[in-house]
Amino acid sequence: MPPEAPAPVVSAGGKGWRAASRNGLFFWPALSLVLSLSVTGLLWQDARESADKDLQLDFDAQATAMVARLHAELATRELLLRGFAGLFKASDHVSREDFRHYYEILPADLREGSATSVAFHQQVAAADLPAHEESMRRAGFPDYRVFPPGARATYAPLVYIEPLHETNRRVIGFDPLTVEVERLAIARARASGDLALSARLVLAQDNGTRSPGFVMYVPIYKSVSAPRNEAEREAAFVGWLDAPFRMSTFMAVLPHDALRNIDLQIFDGRSTRPEALLYDANTGVHQDAELPGLRVERELGFGGHSWTLVFRSQPGFGGAAPYQKAQFVAAVGVLLSVLVCLLSASLINGYNRRMRAEYRRHKAAEQAVQDAERQRAEAALRESEARYQFLFRHNPMPMWVFDRETLAFLEVNDRAVEHYGYSREEFARMHIADIRPAEEVPALLELVGSASVREIRREWRHRRRDGSLITVLTNVEPMVYAGRPAMIVLIQDITARKAAEAEVNTLAFFDPLTGLPNRRLLIDRLQHALATVARVGGEGALLLIDLDNFKTLNDTLGHDIGDLLLQQVARRLQHCVVDGGTVARLGGDEFVVVLESLGRDGLSAAAEARKAGEAVLAALIQPYQLGAYSHLSTPSIGIALFDRQQETDSLLRQADLAMYQAKAAGRNSIRFFDPAMQAAVTTRAQLEADLRDALAKDEFRIFLQAQVAADGRIIGAEALLRWFHPLRGCVSPAEFIAVAEDTGMILAIGDWVLEAACACLAAWAKQPATAELTLSVNVSARQFRQTDFVPSVLAVLARFAVAPTRLKLELTENMLVDDVEDVIGKMSALKAEGVAFALDDFGTGYSSLSLLKRLPLYQLKIDQGFVRDILCDANDAAIAKMVIALARTMGLSVLAEGVELDAQRDFLAHHGCDAYQGYLFGCPQPVEDFTARFAAG
Repeated sequence: MPPEAPAPVVSAGGKGWRAASRNGLFFWPALSLVLSLSVTGLLWQDARESADKDLQLDFDAQATAMVARLHAELATRELLLRGFAGLFKASDHVSREDFRHYYEILPADLREGSATSVAFHQQVAAADLPAHEESMRRAGFPDYRVFPPGARATYAPLVYIEPLHETNRRVIGFDPLTVEVERLAIARARASGDLALSARLVLAQDNGTRSPGFVMYVPIYKSVSAPRNEAEREAAFVGWLDAPFRMSTFMAVLPHDALRNIDLQIFDGRSTRPEALLYDANTGVHQDAELPGLRVERELGFGGHSWTLVFRSQPGFGGAAPYQKAQFVAAVGVLLSVLVCLLSASLINGYNRRMRAEYRRHKAAEQAVQDAERQRAEAALRESEARYQFLFRHNPMPMWVFDRETLAFLEVNDRAVEHYGYSREEFARMHIADIRPAEEVPALLELVGSASVREIRREWRHRRRDGSLITVLTNVEPMVYAGRPAMIVLIQDITARKAAEAEVNTLAFFDPLTGLPNRRLLIDRLQHALATVARVGGEGALLLIDLDNFKTLNDTLGHDIGDLLLQQVARRLQHCVVDGGTVARLGGDEFVVVLESLGRDGLSAAAEARKAGEAVLAALIQPYQLGAYSHLSTPSIGIALFDRQQETDSLLRQADLAMYQAKAAGRNSIRFFDPAMQAAVTTRAQLEADLRDALAKDEFRIFLQAQVAADGRIIGAEALLRWFHPLRGCVSPAEFIAVAEDTGMILAIGDWVLEAACACLAAWAKQPATAELTLSVNVSARQFRQTDFVPSVLAVLARFAVAPTRLKLELTENMLVDDVEDVIGKMSALKAEGVAFALDDFGTGYSSLSLLKRLPLYQLKIDQGFVRDILCDANDAAIAKMVIALARTMGLSVLAEGVELDAQRDFLAHHGCDAYQGYLFGCPQPVEDFTARFAAG
């Protein structure tokens, strides 16, 4: 269906107006009559409802009064039984004469009320039954026996009953425990110690021949005080008092006219089924159907049991008086409605006569306008409908229209039915979300719900009736369909095209056997890696892996087994290489791994490349399960490092040469392309291994170099780390400090140096000659950046009981450029405790004066590179003088390093240098030798 055309305009002079003029005489009077009668009907209905409510209230009140009367009668009989119970509690033994006497002194209305009698049942154990029966026979009942007969653990025979006429005399000895409903009520009374009412039954006196009734039970106990729990009640229990009632007699307590025009049914319990009927005031009236009129249900609960009382009004209930007001309202309303109708007809008739003349004047003009507009609208509508239907139904591609709010399909063309497999009836019950995978539905809802959407061209996945998924390109435009916002969709199935593109891409760039990138994609990835290195710096590595003796495996076990090995090798390589590395199959049994960003310099990159190669080597030498064969294979790995200057072809050749060097070295090994780099990597790896053992083997020592004041006094020393290896001898810090920094071992080494320095200060504090000396300790950048640096330094000082003022920490300028606020915070925290800071090698780094003034420093140290040529190089002399002047200006101490000549010291002293350090005052010494200088002095 096309978009709806606008309705034609009908002017005041058209047929509609003429019809309105002609029919107005009837419409408005009729409308006034209908409205007046409607108001009359509402008022009459309100009067009827008011009368009905009054009747209902009266009916409810009478029902409530009858329920209250029945409840009061039951309460009266309860008091009667409790009076007899009090007789038993007040006496050790109540004889038959006592029982009769108490009954006879009761008021006549209690003796002649709704209960047929009052009886006492004695509890008798099975063992005591013969003695009990013999006792009763001696008491004047020669034919006495407990009935119904039968063996039971406990009996409850009726022994006293008043009045003792012939009918009641027949039930002496009757055991109510043999009747289910009585046994349940008796058990309830005994367990609770309170009154209990039985369910519906026929009294034993009536032998099943009279109307239903019920029995009221009260348990009797020996004790005067009420038993507090079930055990006490069981011990004090004597028997039961009961009062049987016939419903016909019981209901006589209601006033004589209480049930006039009211029908009452009483049901045992909460059910109103016929078998639960206990009493019916009008027997047989309710057998066929419910009678019309008022109805109310009441529940009467007493003695742990309940009745359902159903009250129904009879036709004569309430009479006709309550409805007289409604009848009066109806009569007056009808009369007024007719008068209003006649008045309206008269007014409308006059109005119509005036309007007819006006109508005739405009008739011709209005008719012409109406006809022309209608014809244009109808022609446009027919043209639009035909064009839309032709394009929609005969389109060779699937099309449909769906509701923009409910997403329900509104119309589909034949091609959509054919292509998707759903019938038109199925489409009519579906929504557009039904043919889409669940993960695409949120995007669809967001797109359709956008108020600004005008045209949508997008790829989606659709699900056909057979469950298959297809990829489609949809063109969607908004429209109005049958007055509702909708969208029309043109679908192009591009599944085959997508599959072809994916297959072409896979064949072009991936190895079909292993699924790894092939040589073509490898070259692309390698070029990307080289471009990345050129852009951000650093170095990467290319690992060429060749499987040893692979041809032998192929020749002996076949190419199928060889293919299995290649597939498993590919999987292991993928597990080894993470973090952006590329694994590719170069061809045959050769694989390539490309690693980026291994380090900022060649040595670091080579170390990381070797680690990666060792990981690959360890993974590939594990046994392989190739079908029924277990196979061991070893690789030969060639590594070529690359930076921004390499070409892909030359890099592959270099790795290939290195791989053949690995094979020549005996296979199952790793070789670097550069022999010098190979040697350097091997040396570094061994140095790293030895360095890891140095702390454990106690191979480190600290040497001290004196720091001297301008007057020649030794005021302290700098702690310098030395490593004494059993084979390497004394290893220079220049060789191992960088390795320690790269591997993180500098943290443990730095902690050891700090502890050794504090141990030295603790020993010095005990000697007056050395107690005032300070000791400078160099701190690495990695160590200083630790979050717990401050507390760890203070903890070491506290452990060795060293005054913080004796410790001086030396920092380099390059440490200060990262996270300046953190640096200042840590320095300030330690300075607050007394620790001093010196800026080592000042002038060789990148610190600024603006940063320098913020640092809580104690001392600047002139680097020995400026001191060495201070006498012959004007630039070095100028720098030294500038540092001294800067320190003076900022209130800092200044110390010159590398002082070896008296002339150097004199030059520095002349320009105001405070302290000196260098071979002129002594070379670095072991702690013992340095301390001995003071003992000797």
